[in-house]
This record gives sequence, structure tokens and C-alpha cells, in this order.
Amino acid sequence: MSAMPTDVVKDFLQNTAPDKVQAAARRLVADDATYISLNFDNPELKKILPWTGTSKGQRPFIDTGTRVAGYWTIEEFNVTELFGAGENVAVFGSFRYRSVSLGKVVTSPFSIHAKGARRQDRLLPVHGRYVRVGPVVQQEGEVDDQDGS
Repeated sequence: MSAMPTDVVKDFLQNTAPDKVQAAARRLVADDATYISLNFDNPELKKILPWTGTSKGQRPFIDTGTRVAGYWTIEEFNVTELFGAGENVAVFGSFRYRSVSLGKVVTSPFSIHAKGARRQDRLLPVHGRYVRVGPVVQQEGEVDDQDGS
């Protein structure tokens, strides 16, 4: 039985810790997934936040989970809304993180738009303007990087 797109995204978000994200991405993210974080292409921002921009495959989902841990300790991650209509999934919430370098704590909102089609227990790419994957993470809400890390 195929999982609903909302279930796949929820499953992925529950497994983004550095020690879990690789297994979750291998299990849930399509091989030809598109990942977009914060912007489509900004080389200057990518120097500071290497997971930003547009990337392909499962690797960007894994790298984001592991690289973020080098910059911030996620102290709290709250999904306040997660819903779907057909192939679209929207997620809204907030997270509190502590800068590894400065120790400063910041709370920031986030939003995710995932777009995919069900086949087996993965979301597979379909035509779409946003992220085309399963489970995808396009963080449309900018991370409020007030601490400069």
C-alpha cells in the first residue's frame, strides 16, 4: 500500500537528525528529487550556508541534516500545520536553534512545500514550479540568521 504524500513528508521530518537523516532520505526521497532551500541559486549565500540553492538527488537532503548540525543545535522543532491536497504538501512551523559558534538562541518560522506523486512508499518527481520530490523540503520562509553564523 502506498503512503500518502503527507505521511511521507511527516516521516521524513521526524527523521532529520544527523544520525537518522541518511536512512530517511534513502528510504523516502526519490533518486531524482529536486531540493531548493532559501533560493534557486545564490553563490555568495552558498559560501555561508552550503545547503542553500537548488540541488538534485538524495544527497542534498542528507547534507542539510548533517551540515546544519555544524552551525546550529536544534533545540526545538515544531510543526504547527501539515496538510495536503493531491500531490501538494504544505508544512508550517517554527524551530529554536542555538548557534554553535556564538551560543545565541534564535526562534525562526519555516515553511515547506513538497510536490510529488505516490508510487510505492516514496514521493516521486512530477512537473512543478517548486521542489519536485518526495519528501521535499523547500524552505520558503527565510531562516532568520540573526546571529551571523
